[in-house]
Amino acid sequence: MLFIPRQPGAPIKDPKHTAAIALAAVVIAALALGPTMYFAGGFGWLDSLAYGLLIGAAVTAFLIVVGVLDRAASRLFRHVFHRSSGSGASAMQAPRHPRRLLELLDEVEAGLREARRWQADPPDLRVRYTSGELTHALQAPGFELWLQCVFLPNARDAVECGSVPRSSAVGVMAMREFDGQDDEPGVARILRALSAFDVEINR
Repeated sequence: MLFIPRQPGAPIKDPKHTAAIALAAVVIAALALGPTMYFAGGFGWLDSLAYGLLIGAAVTAFLIVVGVLDRAASRLFRHVFHRSSGSGASAMQAPRHPRRLLELLDEVEAGLREARRWQADPPDLRVRYTSGELTHALQAPGFELWLQCVFLPNARDAVECGSVPRSSAVGVMAMREFDGQDDEPGVARILRALSAFDVEINR
């Protein structure tokens, strides 16, 4: 979700390791298929080894393509629904109207206070996210608490540092979380502010 720090200790894939694994998979497939084709198919040793290498390479290439497509689909899903816990430098931008963003964040806080959903002594959820104990907004004790303890402080820090995500859907999430509560004091105010925040970020 937006403005949640990356979970520490996440492995970073090395392309050299991927290539080595792919090569090993081809060799293993050739060694496994070669004798089978030699004894069962009546092929010569060289033909069996060549066919084994060819089949092993084809299977490995298929698995690599499937893996690449799976990662691409995962990135698209995270981009659309903002479940990712981290973002790269290319996903960041300088805020176009930082003062306006800070005003909207203040409006969210005011709405939470008006709705009596602002805690005077909240838990330090940012530490729990940073430590990896929590990884996304749905694991917080409540959406309002997540807004207060994670989203607002992280968003303010990001705006003040001049580096915010290129996209936001926190307003969409808020509409889902507050569905049917629009008439309650402060809720409509929160929804308007978060929706406007999305518009400013997504321009």
